[in-house]
Amino acid sequence: MENSLERLRLQEVSQIILSVPEGDDKPLKYPLMFSKCDLVLINKIDALSYFNFSIDKAKERILYLNPKAKIIPISEKTKEGMDEVVAWLKDQMNDFLEKNSKNLKKFSNLSEEEKIMYKHDLVHAFIL
Repeated sequence: MENSLERLRLQEVSQIILSVPEGDDKPLKYPLMFSKCDLVLINKIDALSYFNFSIDKAKERILYLNPKAKIIPISEKTKEGMDEVVAWLKDQMNDFLEKNSKNLKKFSNLSEEEKIMYKHDLVHAFIL
């Protein structure tokens, strides 16, 4: 299979969910985790009034460890921030397709077995 098509270069996208009840100091407790991620979702922002949590402090701590991290505050309950998450994921997929367009054009020449393997890789790369 490797001879018939260069293997698609998949870039793994890593994400972390920081929940408001866990505290805005979690990045200080787990610096390696936050220094390596691409996306940080600050979840349960609808509960901010019940906890001593500062989004500004959390963002500052995350960006100190990882200036390239994308930070999106979200609420599953109110759906706040979800559109931004979807847009970010679409951007990641578009970047991937752009970088791999040459190999994707060759995709139509693969056997069914090879197509299944590549589709599996694609799906795996974009699951949160």
